[in-house]
Amino acid sequence: MRVPQEVLKQRVQADIYPNAAVGFVKMVQDNGVGAFYKGYVATVSRDVPWNALSFMFFAQAKSIFKKVTGDAPTTIAVRDACAARGQGRAHAQRLSADGADVILIDVAGPLPDCVPYDSATPDELEETAELVRANGRRAVAAVVDTRDHQGMCDAVDDAVDQLGRLDVIVANAGICVPAPWDQVTHRDFQDVVDVNLVGTWNTVMSGAKHIVAGGRGGSIILIGSAAGITMEPFMIAYTASKHAVVGLARA
Repeated sequence: MRVPQEVLKQRVQADIYPNAAVGFVKMVQDNGVGAFYKGYVATVSRDVPWNALSFMFFAQAKSIFKKVTGDAPTTIAVRDACAARGQGRAHAQRLSADGADVILIDVAGPLPDCVPYDSATPDELEETAELVRANGRRAVAAVVDTRDHQGMCDAVDDAVDQLGRLDVIVANAGICVPAPWDQVTHRDFQDVVDVNLVGTWNTVMSGAKHIVAGGRGGSIILIGSAAGITMEPFMIAYTASKHAVVGLARA
């Protein structure tokens, strides 16, 4: 069931924008000082369609970029982790439709054993790249595990060399292990934190230097979850990691 329009309108008031994954936008000033421009916190229920939520959030991200740089994002390069399908693909499609070239990074291979669903594939990552190109924009895709800091840095450095600049980072990768707390092993918990938190940190650090070096400002978008501001049953590791992502955005 969809959330009524009047409820959505109420939640849009006072700079609160619906998004299925809670997002905080951290602006990087062109003098190299990272500072909050604004944090947009999702409070919307899960029954709102994800594509609509991504549309609303990234339309706002586009507006923020224009406020900071004075330009509409017609030549920006956006780098999106976990880009092969789902929400990452939706981000890539939306932003390339708005004129962005896109760096696409996904593990596109085996996930930790504790994850009860299949990973994206290299073919799906290439499909996302083709969807970006169908919008008339360039796409550079790389298969990298976001837990691999050096691998992320190398992939982003190479892609920025090809595209010429980087203005927006979307840290979107995440996994979950739905299970009662006493059935989550030490390894399970570590894997979730490593992907959801450390992977987010690696994503930011692999690209932030390029935004600062560009001298135009930009935005870093961390995709969280309602689990980052409340509790989720049977999701102890996921909830802990997403609370940490909120803290990372605020730091």
